[in-house]
Amino acid sequence: MDTSGSMNTRIGTAQSASKQFINTLLGNQNEYGNRVAFIPFSHGSMAGGNDSLEVASATAGSHNFTDNATTLNSYVDSTFALGGTNYSAALQKAISFRDSRSSSEQSRPLYVVFMSDGAPGSNGQAISDPNWNGSAQATALKNAGAIIYTLGIQVSGTAPQALTNISSSVNGQPLYNSVTNLNDISKVLQEIAGKIHLAGTNASFTDYISDNYEFYSAGSYISDGTYNSTNRSVNIPIVGDITQETKQYKIYVQLKDDLWLTDQTYDTNIDIHLDYDDVNKVSQQLQKDEIGNPSLSVTYGTIGIKYVLVDKDGNYINQNGEVVDYQNRVFVGSQDPMLYHMVNGTNHLEVYGDPVYQVPADPPENYALYSGENDPKAVTLTNDQKNQIVEFKVMIPEPDPIDFIFTKVDEEGRDLVGASFTLEKL
Repeated sequence: MDTSGSMNTRIGTAQSASKQFINTLLGNQNEYGNRVAFIPFSHGSMAGGNDSLEVASATAGSHNFTDNATTLNSYVDSTFALGGTNYSAALQKAISFRDSRSSSEQSRPLYVVFMSDGAPGSNGQAISDPNWNGSAQATALKNAGAIIYTLGIQVSGTAPQALTNISSSVNGQPLYNSVTNLNDISKVLQEIAGKIHLAGTNASFTDYISDNYEFYSAGSYISDGTYNSTNRSVNIPIVGDITQETKQYKIYVQLKDDLWLTDQTYDTNIDIHLDYDDVNKVSQQLQKDEIGNPSLSVTYGTIGIKYVLVDKDGNYINQNGEVVDYQNRVFVGSQDPMLYHMVNGTNHLEVYGDPVYQVPADPPENYALYSGENDPKAVTLTNDQKNQIVEFKVMIPEPDPIDFIFTKVDEEGRDLVGASFTLEKL
């Protein structure tokens, strides 16, 4: 709550509305265990900022989270209007209160309701100054999951934009409100109070498995919840209340055998719904179109095999034996159709789990594997890289030596000394 000097004629109304807001959140036996902190703010130093001295001075009279409405209301009543408007110090105090929560409270939703009658600064002049405008602190709170509502009280000039800048947004709309009539402060705060209860309790969801899959449970693959084989459903109770904390649950299913080699996307369920009690203890149910319909892509990978010609030193060469660069390397053997690595009679290879395949070389006829080549080669398939090509270097093997033993004779069969002949390559 802004307690700067300009709030002098407004602070009484702001105090009354704040106490009503506190009583709404903590009243009715506080069945949801809400806790509220109170931070009045003005400024300390003329330089603003969010250091510990400035925060202590600018937010004097604050009280950390409590469920005691009487205590909080007494702190509200003790406020008075004086000084400038340091958004940064106020939100830094909110961060310190957030960080002080116990581990059991960290998963509960965190809301900040920020009420001011002016732009940040000692005289409302610092909308672009991070020492005053609270931009860094608001971002930190929102990144940590906090929802920030802002309320402008008879604001003008740059103040509406300053408050909009630090507010959260839902569907592109900032959670910023403004009032020109002071009597409307309480109305707006009550509307906000009605939005920040727990989303629901006693929740569970039921997933009805698609006919494309079978429920799977073996070894370490154990699903959450209870499987009903009669209607092929899995029911999972949600432990605790529905809060902003993400909760993850697992259901393991296995695609039916006859669908494995079809590259297609299959819905995992035919229906799903979430049952819960809302904040008014009324039973509610979210349907499939509101929850979403998970699907899994069935895909396979391939490993193509190519053989590239090299010389005895491993250099790429053409068919004439001339050394060429990588771009002009020469492939030998069948290229169309491509040669593929086969597993169990198919070149459709599993990619789930990033498997590693050992691909052996089988050089084309009349070629030999280069002596410096690895065989087999390890190839990993992933969803992002599911079609790979592996190259093996091959060379034209040296011909086996041929020994010639001959004797040249005359017509009568007598040996002729010094006879010779020449072999020429054709």
